[in-house]
Amino acid sequence: IARALSADLVEIQDSADRSGGWGFFTGAVNAMFSLQTDITPDHPDCAPYVRIIIASTIWACKLSAATRTLLATNRFDGKKVALFTTTNALESESSREKSRVAVTASGASMVGYWQLAVREKIDGKKIEKPPERIVKETLALVPDMKAAFDRAR
Repeated sequence: IARALSADLVEIQDSADRSGGWGFFTGAVNAMFSLQTDITPDHPDCAPYVRIIIASTIWACKLSAATRTLLATNRFDGKKVALFTTTNALESESSREKSRVAVTASGASMVGYWQLAVREKIDGKKIEKPPERIVKETLALVPDMKAAFDRAR
């Protein structure tokens, strides 16, 4: 997305290791109880930006712990923010609304919310989409994201 929009990319990293079975378990528990985590950088410099896309995975119907921490510990006053989430199954409207509330509580103005399911059902089985298809589907959202920011001027 950043490359397609010629935008800067600031990666927010969760300090906890979420790899493997234990990482999956702790991530799920963290999400279920809406816990925060240590992130790096803890306070990214967003001053130069008016338009921000926050990309996050969804765990247990909630934004990742790193994203929740970013929104809870930083202010985005005067910023136009869009959310882009990846998930195994598309989120319900109530789950999406909770994410919107987290963004607006940080002072931001929401301009849009896009989600991408990285799995699909084929013959009754959930199958991971190939990476090339995930990239293609993500890039197909870029014109709509750009238009949403243009409308929010």
